[in-house]
Amino acid sequence: MKRGGFTFVEMLIVVGIIGVMLPVFFSIVFLIVRQQLSLGQLQRVKEAGDFAEKRISSIVRNNTLDVDPTCADPALPAEFAGASIKVCFKDIYNNPFGFYIDDQGRLASHSALISSPAYFISGTDEDFPLTAEIRAGNDGFTINNKIVKFSYSVVYTPTVDYMSSQSLSYQYYVYIRR
Repeated sequence: MKRGGFTFVEMLIVVGIIGVMLPVFFSIVFLIVRQQLSLGQLQRVKEAGDFAEKRISSIVRNNTLDVDPTCADPALPAEFAGASIKVCFKDIYNNPFGFYIDDQGRLASHSALISSPAYFISGTDEDFPLTAEIRAGNDGFTINNKIVKFSYSVVYTPTVDYMSSQSLSYQYYVYIRR
């Protein structure tokens, strides 16, 4: 009498094949998920860097009357004195303003007209801490006649150890119109 169904050997072979294929399948899925997380982080780094670039370019291009190479104007706040990477300007009303990267890696703009800095890139978001830094070979902010060169990197350092850090380097020139 012939019965329909699987034999014990056939069941063992199927379980063995599934046992071999399942880890391979999950490793591929986890690799894809990790790549998507990494891509999402890089997109956020790019968004922050592009925002800073557009704001800095717009402010310098539209509001700068002259360059202040010394950044020694007493009307500028104390944050400028402590910053090693900085660039200063005079606006169309002869008020000093400028940009700097502070010791905490925050890219900021400050003016004599406002009481606190405006941060373009700051590490205050605990879920996604970003910092700005000057990498080796970059000279930060340089001024040549009416052209200002901005050079910095936006860096994301994850709070978990299974993700790698992401960074994008920015280098652009802004022409002072006035």
